[in-house]
Amino acid sequence: MRILILGGTVFLGRALTDAALAAGHVVSHLNRCQSSGPDPRVECLRADRTDESALRSAVAGKRWDVVVDTSGYLPGVVSMAVKALRARRRAFTAIETTPGR
Repeated sequence: MRILILGGTVFLGRALTDAALAAGHVVSHLNRCQSSGPDPRVECLRADRTDESALRSAVAGKRWDVVVDTSGYLPGVVSMAVKALRARRRAFTAIETTPGR
């Protein structure tokens, strides 16, 4: 399975990446490359998810079976990602990672 993780380099994204790779899946990350360096085990797509044009450009011509969003905190930003990736995936899952909830 081809999996795109929005974020992916720390916390939940890192754990999901490790589990997906261990299960034999192909993983890509889409992030700003600010929290940590790119993971050499995965394809890294660089974009600021709050910039719709940059987001669309980063995913142009690519497809995934599933997109997992571990870094969306604001509904409008998550909605933009869903719209930008609508034709690029079969399923989209957003996981709330806000501490204390």
